[in-house]
Amino acid sequence: MPAKFSRSLRLLDARDFGLVFKNQRRISVRGFSLYHAASTSNLVVTSRLGLAVSKKHAKRAVSRNLMKRLIRESFRQQSDQLPKIDCVVVTRPGVTNLSRCELHQAINLLFERLRSLQLT
Repeated sequence: MPAKFSRSLRLLDARDFGLVFKNQRRISVRGFSLYHAASTSNLVVTSRLGLAVSKKHAKRAVSRNLMKRLIRESFRQQSDQLPKIDCVVVTRPGVTNLSRCELHQAINLLFERLRSLQLT
C-alpha cells in the first residue's frame, strides 16, 4: 500500500459527512467516537475516512494535527482490512489527556472494533 492518503480515501463533501452522521451507527473508545455508514456512491471501492477534531477538545493546533496524523496513518495501514464503508472519527472530551502511546492504542482499538462488525 502506498504511503499516501489520497483523495479517494477521504470524505470531502459536507453531504457525505451528513449521511454518515444521519445513520447514527457509532463505535466509541476512550477519547474517540467513530460514526460509520454504508457508502452511497457506487464509485467507491475502498473505505473512506473523515475527521472531526474539535478545538473544544484539543485547544492547540499542534495537538489537533498530531491526532489527525495518527488517525490517518492508522486508517491508511488498515484500510485494506476494513469493510467498504464511510466513517468519521470524532474527538471526545479528555482526548488531550492521553499519552501518545494511549492515542495509538485507542485509535487501533477503534479500527479493530470496526473490522469485527458484521456490516450489511
